[in-house]
Amino acid sequence: MIKLILANPVFDKHVVDEITAYNFQLGLLYIATYVESHGYKSKLIVGDRLVIEIIKILEGNRECLLVGFYVSADNLGEVNRICASIKNISPSHKIILGGPEARARYLELLDSHLCDFVCIGDGEDCVLMLLRILQNGEYEKLREVPNLAYKNSNKIVKTRQTYERDLDKFPIP
Repeated sequence: MIKLILANPVFDKHVVDEITAYNFQLGLLYIATYVESHGYKSKLIVGDRLVIEIIKILEGNRECLLVGFYVSADNLGEVNRICASIKNISPSHKIILGGPEARARYLELLDSHLCDFVCIGDGEDCVLMLLRILQNGEYEKLREVPNLAYKNSNKIVKTRQTYERDLDKFPIP
């Protein structure tokens, strides 16, 4: 069963028509490949009308632990709209945002209550550790997840930021 959905909403019809593994957002490919190398099945989606596709996946797969979005200045509005729809239909599903705009606006995004987590650095270990915590219900270990921001009792918690120096540790997408 799919444990992780990673999505990149795009609006340019020409980009959507020509989507291949070579022009997909590379960070999402690395995260998906990394978590799959540790036994978690993931689903990558990109396009201009993702909310229906994501909802269908979630309805058919209640074991999905996390839905993640790449957030840039170009797609922030669409990501917010999709997150609002997911939280409205299925509030128990956890959402993480990452990417340049998420990193810059993590306080605002967490205050919006449209997401549960924001990745504020490299995402590979952050997402893998978060999946393990969500799967095992060990929420007290959230502070151990690197590069993560989240709310705890209406206070924003920001964990230690790390940068992986040994890039050979990550499988090639």
